Amino acid sequence: MARYVGDFQGYTANLMLDMRQQPEGGDVRRPCGVVWSNGIGQTQRDLLVLVHGFNNNRFEAQQAYAGFRSRQKGLLDPGAGERLESVLGDAFWPGDASFAGPLDIVDFLIYPATIETAQQAAAVLSAYILGLRDVLNLSFIGHSMGCRVILETIRLLVDTADFKTPIRKVSLLAAAVPTFAVLPGGRLAAAFQAPAQVQVLHSKADLVLAGAFPIGQTVAGDGFLPSAIGRHGDVPASPGRVEVRPVDGAGHSDYWGWRDNRPSAAAAGLIHDFMSFGEYKRTVAPGRMMERVVQEERAEIGGRRIGD
Repeated sequence: MARYVGDFQGYTANLMLDMRQQPEGGDVRRPCGVVWSNGIGQTQRDLLVLVHGFNNNRFEAQQAYAGFRSRQKGLLDPGAGERLESVLGDAFWPGDASFAGPLDIVDFLIYPATIETAQQAAAVLSAYILGLRDVLNLSFIGHSMGCRVILETIRLLVDTADFKTPIRKVSLLAAAVPTFAVLPGGRLAAAFQAPAQVQVLHSKADLVLAGAFPIGQTVAGDGFLPSAIGRHGDVPASPGRVEVRPVDGAGHSDYWGWRDNRPSAAAAGLIHDFMSFGEYKRTVAPGRMMERVVQEERAEIGGRRIGD
């Protein structure tokens, strides 16, 4: 991770969900800071929460989110980008350290503590979502340890008796989540089963998940040299609900779309299709978009590669 020297130039977002007390390192902010681009809260019937991964300061998370927007809007029809922006909520959480000087290169040593930080961030994010009264369709896209934040958030949501908002789609990119956690009886098994549809993008070429992940998990006491979902895509099969796709040659940072290489473009295309962003070119009443997409995809699911 690079040192934080300021915000990423050109980054803008309609909604930011800020769970950071400072731009680099620090503790989880409570409650979640809600920042609208125009300073005025808006109604969101469809909410798609983006969650960055481990060891990202504010600049690096902004860079990833800006790259995601640029790549996805480039795949949309002209004029559809505004519709996409209207559903997004960019989450920021302190999954990094703030060591000074040359020690910055060993930020990865904080990984074991980051598991607890992810759970704390999930508690804050779930509290924010539980307080919403206008959202009819909830979805998530996360990367790396951000996938842990998402699944921990969903775990808390579904454990809340009065939570009724449908969780439509969840896309897990290079998920730094142990496979055993989503298997039957695992801590996150119910969270993995809760969404109407789940996408798992993975890569055997991911050296971070091949090396650092199992060691970090073991040191944290969360399994013994476990395999990560984002490396092999080993998750419970559920035809028609779970879509598992390899991204050939993808490194750990090749998923949001901001890198100029083939795996990054491939991942962006898979996310685009799964989330049905192409539907945004059609005129559909706000709040009905994701419901219609889910219905149409269920009818078309037979043509997809499921669980391969």
